[in-house]
Amino acid sequence: MKNNLQAGNLPTWALILLIILFILGLLASIWGIASAFGLNKNKINSDDKVFKGKEIINFKSGFKNNHGIFALTFLNYDKNDFFIPIFIFETKDFLMTRDAILKEIEMEEKQIIFDYMKNKGLSLKDVAFVQLEDELNGRLEFWIKETNSDSKGFNR
Repeated sequence: MKNNLQAGNLPTWALILLIILFILGLLASIWGIASAFGLNKNKINSDDKVFKGKEIINFKSGFKNNHGIFALTFLNYDKNDFFIPIFIFETKDFLMTRDAILKEIEMEEKQIIFDYMKNKGLSLKDVAFVQLEDELNGRLEFWIKETNSDSKGFNR
């Protein structure tokens, strides 16, 4: 009596089908892992409507022009969220204001920003700044409305 349960006796089409199913399963598991760890999060970049053509710097850097209207935001955030993590401010000395804002966040004085960072698992290393305008021209309210930071952001 012949034993038909050996793997070597599988037809070629069955082996090909098994390989295809294995590859599909592997791709599905990689996609699941990427989704679970947020590897597909949207990131801000210079193509965003508000930040188009603007320089985005990390929390330790500065700009060539030290005065103007600036935005504090985060390097990683989900654009599909209702809440937009952005804080618009105007200053004559960016470096001094940046340091004061970061200290207020650390000391939990800027509670809304601190809570957002805590809920999203972010740190100060995720903070980014964008210079919206390099002059003090009274357009702070324009930028707050333009970015919806008064209703959906940190400028409440």
